[in-house]
Amino acid sequence: MRPSGGAIEALVALRDEGVIEHLGIGAGHTPTIERLLDLGVFEVVLTHSRLTLLDRGADALVQRAHEAGIGVMNAGILGSGMLESRGGERYGYRPARPEVREAAQRLHDLADESGVDLPTAAVVASLRDPRIDATLVGSTNPARFDAMLTAIAAPIPDEFWERAAALLPEPSVWLDAER
Repeated sequence: MRPSGGAIEALVALRDEGVIEHLGIGAGHTPTIERLLDLGVFEVVLTHSRLTLLDRGADALVQRAHEAGIGVMNAGILGSGMLESRGGERYGYRPARPEVREAAQRLHDLADESGVDLPTAAVVASLRDPRIDATLVGSTNPARFDAMLTAIAAPIPDEFWERAAALLPEPSVWLDAER
């Protein structure tokens, strides 16, 4: 299906003319990305906050893109900082539901008990998914990247991953769940 009119048609025309090389779509709302992928013009998709230790709402989208040969970029993996430090009130750039805050607290407890750095585990969870082509991590301090590169090389026990998966909140509280 080809887009008709508007910005997407203009971008496709620019790609066809060789002005730009590739088209990608980046958004949070998974149903919107799904609808745009139906156009068949995008080569990469970026999703955020929907493929983390707290929300797996983009699983089907990522699987679809991977199977179609569309590149997948995963961002927002620290959940607006909720997986970086305790006590966060926001997830996915909005107030977090109580169940998500509780799951984050339990993940922090599990990480402490397991001797695992939770922010590192959040990054590694994305890196170990073979469907993800790039994991985006931001920081206000460039020195943190060197520490992160060292940290992600350390092994995380299988038991941690099994127990973390069991702490995933129910899909009804994920960001794109019907409210």
